[in-house]
Amino acid sequence: MIIKEHIKRVGIFGGSFDPIHKGHIAIAEGALKAGVVDEVWLMVSPENPLKQGRLNASENDRLAMARLSVAELPESIGNRIKVSDFEFKLPRPSYTISTLDRLAESYPQYRFRWIIGGDNLAAIEKWVKPDEIIGRYGLIIYPRPGDEEEELSKIGETVVILKDPALQNRCEILQNVKLYPHSSTSVRNAIQKGATDEARNAVGDKVMDYIEEKNLYRID
Repeated sequence: MIIKEHIKRVGIFGGSFDPIHKGHIAIAEGALKAGVVDEVWLMVSPENPLKQGRLNASENDRLAMARLSVAELPESIGNRIKVSDFEFKLPRPSYTISTLDRLAESYPQYRFRWIIGGDNLAAIEKWVKPDEIIGRYGLIIYPRPGDEEEELSKIGETVVILKDPALQNRCEILQNVKLYPHSSTSVRNAIQKGATDEARNAVGDKVMDYIEEKNLYRID
């Protein structure tokens, strides 16, 4: 009897993670708990084509902080969230479709989907080949904090705007995900104004210790 090998479903959550915070981790956990993927890979971007010139920590520091954040998780969850430097090895800037295509070539045993926030989805038409991203790989979408019904409606309208309404079938919306009111910008701002307790609450002890050790995000 031949047993068919399970094809692992991997959600790619890309971002600058400058720095990573508990909100990022909650989204990864939400995708796992919803059962839409078997693993989540946090894809640390060396360059975001839509955020050029806005990074404040080096790619290696951001990668290190992401790994420290995952290391604080319980083993049952932490073992299913990976931190990846895959894009570090690609030509820059690496666009989402290029990253996904290279991942598919490198790991044919996996099936990849892109995890994206409702705020980024609203700007997806600015991306390179958004129809191909959705058509070939699909999206896992998490709404922003606030009125979930309104957010879901906005997300639906955005997908319909894309060339082929059938692409909606390639999009899955996460619901009931515990979202935090944190952002990387708010963490950096807190550190710059000396509100280290606020920043520590957002990023966790290991990441905050690393930030302080490396003296990141401070204005000299």
